[in-house]
Amino acid sequence: MNEITELYDLVFEFEQRNNLTIWKNPHEEWSRLRNVGPVHKTSMLKLFRGEDLSTREMDTTQPCYQVVTYDEAMVVLKNESVFSASAYGESMGRMMGRTFLEMDGYEHKSHRHLVQSHFARKICELYNEDFVRPLARKLIMRLAHRQGGDLVRSFTFPLSVLVITKIIGLPSAGLGSLVAWALGLKAEDDGEWGREKFTEIIDRRRGEDSQDVIGTLTKATVDGRRLSDDEIISFIRLLISTGTEPPYRSLSNLLTGLLSDRIQLSSIKNDKSLIINAINESMRWEPPLTWVLRTCKEPTEVAGTKFTKGDLVCVNISSANRDEKRWSMPEKFDIYRPYKPHIGMGGGVHTCLGQHLAMIESKAAAEVIVERCPGVHIDMEAGRPEIVGRGFRSPRVLPVRF
Repeated sequence: MNEITELYDLVFEFEQRNNLTIWKNPHEEWSRLRNVGPVHKTSMLKLFRGEDLSTREMDTTQPCYQVVTYDEAMVVLKNESVFSASAYGESMGRMMGRTFLEMDGYEHKSHRHLVQSHFARKICELYNEDFVRPLARKLIMRLAHRQGGDLVRSFTFPLSVLVITKIIGLPSAGLGSLVAWALGLKAEDDGEWGREKFTEIIDRRRGEDSQDVIGTLTKATVDGRRLSDDEIISFIRLLISTGTEPPYRSLSNLLTGLLSDRIQLSSIKNDKSLIINAINESMRWEPPLTWVLRTCKEPTEVAGTKFTKGDLVCVNISSANRDEKRWSMPEKFDIYRPYKPHIGMGGGVHTCLGQHLAMIESKAAAEVIVERCPGVHIDMEAGRPEIVGRGFRSPRVLPVRF
């Protein structure tokens, strides 16, 4: 377990080093943009640094359009024939290699289908009984024995890492180093080390009858062709990244919302059916990932803004999920709010592959906390937790006492 908590320290250090934790509340900026209109021409620098701060710097970054309202966001996300996911080839693709994240149409469907069965709702329910809930119970009881600690470092992060790596089929020995390499947290000179380690794992699995993701990928074919080692490694890296970062952040945001409101926390203690409401509301209120990227494939128009072929379009799902035209008092975390579909898990054919797993993890975690640690509360002496960030949003620490 020390290896996993040390892994979180690497994530924390990476964010500190790249100034990813200085953005406290970009929602105010995005609210102003919504009041002006649904679509705004901007640049990658302004998108990631803020409209105001970036004006002091020479801006030579790629122009782009930011979509900030719900209806217009759905237009982009659901229209795969016009808005392509290939935009990710220049970001995640450069680090991980080509994956279904950046694919469209038949290519996307055929590659995503290879692992989709591992993340189906009924399979995730089996995971819950088999290892998700027992692991959540084990992690929270360790914290309870210490009378408290940081829920992010010692609970939400290790839960997400250990769940996704078990589904993938990674060995427990050296797990922290494998995940660090997959997430791009290892030094550049460790590149070949990581590739060699994953290749060794894949080679061993080719001769085994394993039922995990790696076992599936070693036997998988696309149009009659077996996947190469590099393709399987890219698959694994994508699943580690998307199975760790968004789930631990969304769970941390959920617990921050609940622990910051004694009345709502008391409500789910008395009525656990409200936990599903709380999870859905949390994903609307503070989704872990802010932007979804698309490239325009042909001239088109959204809300009066004209796009040309090749334009980069950034769908701000955090802003769209707080669209005042769709939700009343959208800035408020309210588990009693009547449910309306949101895009916290994306939308269209690229809706999050792990949406059912994320729901299972969050539900198990919340249930275990209220059942096993009914007196849990924020440790105010350690400071009130803040949800921070622009591209990714979550509390960096969530100190509690039991």
